[in-house]
Amino acid sequence: MEASLPSSLPPFLPPPSMLTSCVWCIGQEVLAGNIIVRQRGTTWHAGQHVAKGKDHTLFALVPGYVNFYTDKINGKEKKLVGIVPDSREERLPRNEKVLGRSRYFGGVDLTREFLGGGGGAAREDMMSEEEINQLIAEAQQAAEPTPQVCV
Repeated sequence: MEASLPSSLPPFLPPPSMLTSCVWCIGQEVLAGNIIVRQRGTTWHAGQHVAKGKDHTLFALVPGYVNFYTDKINGKEKKLVGIVPDSREERLPRNEKVLGRSRYFGGVDLTREFLGGGGGAAREDMMSEEEINQLIAEAQQAAEPTPQVCV
């Protein structure tokens, strides 16, 4: 007996069992918003820079390279999908003690932009606290009204 599609599906769509798969493989470059895995249930879990949709679809939050890995979460070994924004050679889970956390906000790599590349070292062109306080004092003096003398 041959299985037929339900009449509610358009004829050009494959059956729902065929709509689930890994769309991207390890090391392939993705853009923010690209779907990585379509699945029913959570076979794969969202890792670094990946989010899960309400239908359990995993998608990229930042541009980078796809990486599949396993890690212990709440004492259980889980299969995770993550995005490595820097290079294909980096493996997940990320060693945060050595490399620091990978931080993105609005598509900007905060680790690189504001901390000068990777650890907690401050950049030379950042202002010190004394310079900031001096600028605030100058701004407050400029904002004070000058008394006007009527003659």
